[in-house]
Amino acid sequence: MIVKSLKTRIRNDFEVSAAEVADQDLLQRARLGVAVVGSEQAPLDALLQHVLRFVEENLDGEILDYRNEFIHV
Repeated sequence: MIVKSLKTRIRNDFEVSAAEVADQDLLQRARLGVAVVGSEQAPLDALLQHVLRFVEENLDGEILDYRNEFIHV
């Protein structure tokens, strides 16, 4: 329920796509993926940093790792 609630809040507050992408079989760990599409990298990076801060502030636990990946086409 915690992960589902967090995903819903991320989607609604930031208008991005969010999904649990791994570790669904573990009770004390979750891996979330957040995706957003745009024409320039700088505003997307800023948005993802806001999402990260939001998760840090609303998570009852700790973030073990995170990374940003930009795909240019």
